[in-house]
Amino acid sequence: MTSARQLLTVPSEAACRTVADLIQRGDQVGLLEVIATAADDTAPTSITKPILGAVVFGLRDSKTFSDAKTRVVLEGVLKSCSQGRLANTFGEECLSAREVLTDIAQEEGRLADALQILSQVPTDNTALRSGQEKYRFHLFVRMGEIALQLDNQHQAESFLTRAWPLLKHASDNDIRHRFHFAFANVHDQNRKFFEAASRYYTVSHQLEHYQEALRNAIVCLVLADAGPQRARLLAIVARDERIAALGDLGAMLVKVAHQRILRDKDVASLQPFLLTHHKAVSRFGRTVVDNAISQHNLLSASQLYYNISFTELGSLLSVAPNEAERIAAQMISEDRLKAVIDHVKQSITFLAAAGETVPLQVWDVQIASLCQGASAVADAICRRRPELLGLLEA
Repeated sequence: MTSARQLLTVPSEAACRTVADLIQRGDQVGLLEVIATAADDTAPTSITKPILGAVVFGLRDSKTFSDAKTRVVLEGVLKSCSQGRLANTFGEECLSAREVLTDIAQEEGRLADALQILSQVPTDNTALRSGQEKYRFHLFVRMGEIALQLDNQHQAESFLTRAWPLLKHASDNDIRHRFHFAFANVHDQNRKFFEAASRYYTVSHQLEHYQEALRNAIVCLVLADAGPQRARLLAIVARDERIAALGDLGAMLVKVAHQRILRDKDVASLQPFLLTHHKAVSRFGRTVVDNAISQHNLLSASQLYYNISFTELGSLLSVAPNEAERIAAQMISEDRLKAVIDHVKQSITFLAAAGETVPLQVWDVQIASLCQGASAVADAICRRRPELLGLLEA
């Protein structure tokens, strides 16, 4: 058997075959000796580089070498060859070692370790693959996805923000979709629900298996602050034929788009798709879902009533009268509800937005027009048949 030192004296093809044999036999100690020899400053690079490459790429493709042994050997590669001049000499080999170690860490559920390994990839050396725009985009997207799995949305947002300017260099549609989906997830966890819904809905059109993205878009759209932007996107999504395949969730979305008041059974269709941060309780003792449904129902009520007392409004929203007043005041201050609060009468009067008319106002105008028309007909009859005037007065 050729020793590690003797590998430096034989042709590189023969040396690589010896490395492959060590991998096939699962010889962890032998591989570590090869790595130590390749990292020796006195060894010629023209010989050691192919040998080290055979170790790294052989382990990457091996079906017989265990993950535990692979991890030990590749950590030895990084320890011996990622410092000083060797970092440039064996840059590609060290990069591949980090990629394999990251795969192993993710498979074993060690996500924090996986993120730590990737964070050490040098991205400022353009002579290496890791310094090229396309690779950096892939790297930052992967780091962002791992950070999201660790529930660290701030770190995820940082990685994805770094990936954003590099998007134009990505030609692979799969990684582009992963980027947009991950960014939507960041907006979702940061409770920027309208932005999340917009991204999820856009991605849903780009995927063959669109159901998850479309479901997420609907959930975020329901949870988004009520207002004109949300109403426009609601109208678009409600006309999407694909939502029919989502069952009760799709039916609920249509009710929201048509500004119908949501009942408990409607909200129940949303529950299976809610994440932990959707159920977080605010300082007012209400969840994100509670607030979203109350705001939606308040807007729906504004289409049905001229005015309503806080007691009745609280009953409609399933909250106390003072909480109903708080919700209305917040929406009015944010210009998401056209209304006036009367603190003396403890009521709220709804106003029509510019260019819009409350449906009941249209109804009243139509009734008034009908009455005016009937009065005009009666006057015309009396002018032609004065004798009928007495009958009308009677």
